[in-house]
Amino acid sequence: MLLPFTETGRGQPIMLVHSFPADRRIWSAVAEILSRQFRVICPDLHGFGANPPASKLSINAMAKDIADLAVTLHAAPCPMGGLSMGGYVIQAVARDYPATINRLILVDTKAAADNPAQRDARDAIAALAYEHGSSAVFEKMRPNLLSPDAKPAAVGFARMIAEAQSPITLTAASLAMRDRDDYTELLPRLKIPIHLIFGEHDATMPPEAANALHESVPGSTHTQISGAGHLSPLENPAEVAAAITAALQSKPL
Repeated sequence: MLLPFTETGRGQPIMLVHSFPADRRIWSAVAEILSRQFRVICPDLHGFGANPPASKLSINAMAKDIADLAVTLHAAPCPMGGLSMGGYVIQAVARDYPATINRLILVDTKAAADNPAQRDARDAIAALAYEHGSSAVFEKMRPNLLSPDAKPAAVGFARMIAEAQSPITLTAASLAMRDRDDYTELLPRLKIPIHLIFGEHDATMPPEAANALHESVPGSTHTQISGAGHLSPLENPAEVAAAITAALQSKPL
């Protein structure tokens, strides 16, 4: 089944994949800016947004859905940008469906698999979603999602999107992220441009971790987004859109 998606603009296509616990709307402001120059495709991952709830998910299956959508929309190969969980998905796309992607834009995400403490935290979020629902998940995650000085409008928008997601899906997706593959050895081997974009106040990937990832991937670019936390496309869409535009206009390898 084809993923629900929003398509705006014309020209060079780019696919933008959303984070957890969210849907395609997390990219809305960035997509509006990019659509002045590019064809912007924002899908809802399986179980999220306009999809029915999903009780079983995997990052690899999500990657296949994204690759299939790019082919169906005659957009492949195209640049793909992924925010947090979306970044895990597009790294899997680059590994398993390389003919569908020609540029990797990783936003507030990481390459390494979860360590034991992080896996335990995924289990805790899954249990919280199952037992107490989507609102409880957002409130638990909020300090890691947004900067300390996030504007009330950004907080409200993030909460609204999170609360719209099915607790069934959030449970399954948290476990899917827990069980995802490690991409640290993959990234340096990829033969496509890799661009890293991180919020200045990202609690899950602070500047030193973002710099370390950048240094581990020869030829990658790295842009820090001012005043933003983990959801940098929501907190500072103008800077994120500018960083993506610069990436799309840069020379291929």
